[in-house]
Amino acid sequence: MHSPRAASSRGSARRLLGIALLAAGLAAHAANASAATPPPQPAELQALEQHMSELTVTSERVAGDETISGKQPHELGSPKAVSTSYSGEQSISPEFVNATLTIAGRTLTLLQLGETLYTHDESIAKRDGGRPWVAEKLSRKNGLFGSSPSVGGGGSRGSGAPSPTPFKSDAELLKEGSDIRALGASTVDGQATVGFAGTLTAQRLAEGELSKKQLAKLKREHLKLKGSFETFIAANGVPVHTTILLSIGKLHFSTSADVLAIDFSVTVPAPPPAAETISAAEFEKIEKAQLEKLKKKHE
Repeated sequence: MHSPRAASSRGSARRLLGIALLAAGLAAHAANASAATPPPQPAELQALEQHMSELTVTSERVAGDETISGKQPHELGSPKAVSTSYSGEQSISPEFVNATLTIAGRTLTLLQLGETLYTHDESIAKRDGGRPWVAEKLSRKNGLFGSSPSVGGGGSRGSGAPSPTPFKSDAELLKEGSDIRALGASTVDGQATVGFAGTLTAQRLAEGELSKKQLAKLKREHLKLKGSFETFIAANGVPVHTTILLSIGKLHFSTSADVLAIDFSVTVPAPPPAAETISAAEFEKIEKAQLEKLKKKHE
């Protein structure tokens, strides 16, 4: 895995989870179509979902992790195991994201300023003349936190720019939950919260993640699926801590997210020094040349 693809590495783990969530949704669709209407959710949760939908934030500090393990169905065609953790902060105005990402023990720093993503990886400096930062442009539809299936700390929700209502789609997701039970009041990360747990098909989370070919394959499969969630929400609507567990056959997904703080004062980081930065396009050319050289050496 090379640095220009650092953001997509995080996205790959999320997309794999998204594929699994969509598979769960597809499998559950037929059963849900004939099932009786589920009982209404607890009134307290409904009120908190409303607060989540309406809460606006100017800045957000988050942390989380995702683990994908076990034996996967060949239909999903993805890595055997992925372990990812992240922490960082983002701001609506001024707009930026500053995060640390660790994938399988490898740590990267990700800095998004407007539509430019800077990825710091010391290992690439050896191959590009001592420049550890790679800069690449992001489309407004594919920001650093543009496709996150995790509830809580999700950020942009499908846009290059952070959303001022980052928990609205989380609330919509929870509304789709069933068999929900109240866990009572508790203190999480120093914040007073109320907890809830239940089952979740979460088909909507993976919308747009699968090709038509992959979708057709999953529709033909009969996989044993299990999904559940646990969330602790503050009175103002912040999902302080949320965990989603999902199993597809022998493949297991675990993703957790913590919203540690909102609406704090921020200072926009300066871009990396130009002398320490290489463009993604330039770095890919260097990589390609090195691969060609290595290929010729073994011919």
